[in-house]
Amino acid sequence: MAGRIMRTRRIFAVVDTWDSLRTERTDCQPWPEEETQQFLHSQAGKEFDPAVVKAFDEFLPVLPRTSVHTAGGN
Repeated sequence: MAGRIMRTRRIFAVVDTWDSLRTERTDCQPWPEEETQQFLHSQAGKEFDPAVVKAFDEFLPVLPRTSVHTAGGN
């Protein structure tokens, strides 16, 4: 059970970071998709599990494409 929780946390860390960097907020503009992906790669093995970053790369092409979204769903 503990291993499953840890894996879920590692996945959530990558997904949450992607969403945070790609979301327009009152205090900052969203990062471009390519820059966000480069950041995740730069942090693989440091902040993020490299296997999770790789799996996210494989999933990325099927994500719905929106230009930018705003915090709060606007």
